[in-house]
Amino acid sequence: MNVAVWDTHVTREDGVMMNFDVIVPESETDAEVIYGYAQSYLESKAINGCMITSKHCSFCHVESPT
Repeated sequence: MNVAVWDTHVTREDGVMMNFDVIVPESETDAEVIYGYAQSYLESKAINGCMITSKHCSFCHVESPT
């Protein structure tokens, strides 16, 4: 099984740039679903005020998870 890696970056409310990857099954190609995963992650970290769009989250590559 391969996974798709989506590179994501946002600027937090304190001005710090935060970069993280969203890892999804390779078959998941709906960008809105992937943006939703990124948004959920930010909310789980109590980071509010960031709206994930194609400007913040883009497909990077496919790899086999280790």
